[in-house]
Amino acid sequence: MAEGNIFARFGSKRGLLNAIIQPVAHRIFPVAVSDLVDRELASPFQTRHDFCESLIRRRLQMLRDNAALVKVFITELLNQATVRQQLVAQLPEAYWEALDEALDRLRANGELVAWSNHTVLKYLWSLVGGVAASFLYFNQPLTDETINNTITAAEKVLAP
Repeated sequence: MAEGNIFARFGSKRGLLNAIIQPVAHRIFPVAVSDLVDRELASPFQTRHDFCESLIRRRLQMLRDNAALVKVFITELLNQATVRQQLVAQLPEAYWEALDEALDRLRANGELVAWSNHTVLKYLWSLVGGVAASFLYFNQPLTDETINNTITAAEKVLAP
């Protein structure tokens, strides 16, 4: 496609980027969060392993399978406050409630470290985010072994 056609259609590079980001932010992301809440977080996790396996494996596989689009989205997320605000606004209360319930249940069963849920999520997503950033920005492989090691590391970090 000629550059002139791109600018005629989208007006600018920012317009083109917004044409990529907006469907992710407004259609794909909400469906993914709803699926996470309704399918994965709805079933009670009996073990820390089940929780980490469920949350981490599918997210990292999705990242691996959609790396180019996810990289653009994450770059914009990090650099554009409006994109971050849109993303946070689309996280339904049910998402946070389901995470809290799952973490509280694991903690009550002796499966989870005695940290606040906010702290647990901060460390969990820092670990997963580090693996994601290594893959997206530093060309580190995201193999099944890497995903398995990430799950094992998360289990160890969250152990009581």
